[in-house]
Amino acid sequence: MGNILRAFAFNELELEPATEYDSEETKAAREKADRLEDLFLETLQAEQRGAYEQFRDAQLEEEYLYNIDRLILGYRLGVLMTMEVFTDRERLTIRGEGH
Repeated sequence: MGNILRAFAFNELELEPATEYDSEETKAAREKADRLEDLFLETLQAEQRGAYEQFRDAQLEEEYLYNIDRLILGYRLGVLMTMEVFTDRERLTIRGEGH
């Protein structure tokens, strides 16, 4: 399971996010960020742009890896919750039976 989950997390299963299903808030935030970055880049000299782009790329990579860890941990939590449902099922009672 770890290999499939890792492949999924690293987008090796050829799954593409469907941005057409993004919420209006997500679309608005993305558009705002794009506009602000464009405005910011207009104010920078060529050398400064290169440094900014390296900084931005490093931040994006860090965020990407952090989100992969969150995906894996969240998936594992969901599996643990599911396991708990099955391991504790004897504690559930059906009305009219037993007690």
